[in-house]
Amino acid sequence: MTPDNLLRTIKRAALAYHNKKVWQRLQKNGMAKDFSWHASAAAYREIYLSLLS
Repeated sequence: MTPDNLLRTIKRAALAYHNKKVWQRLQKNGMAKDFSWHASAAAYREIYLSLLS
């Protein structure tokens, strides 16, 4: 992570926010993902089990 990369990312986010179609697509994609603790715990469990074998 560098200051230049951070600034570029902020600029890209601002451009996306001001483009209604792009922003709505980002919202829908984000809402379609499962960020629950159940999903996270299952992923961590899989990683842990893979380390045991």
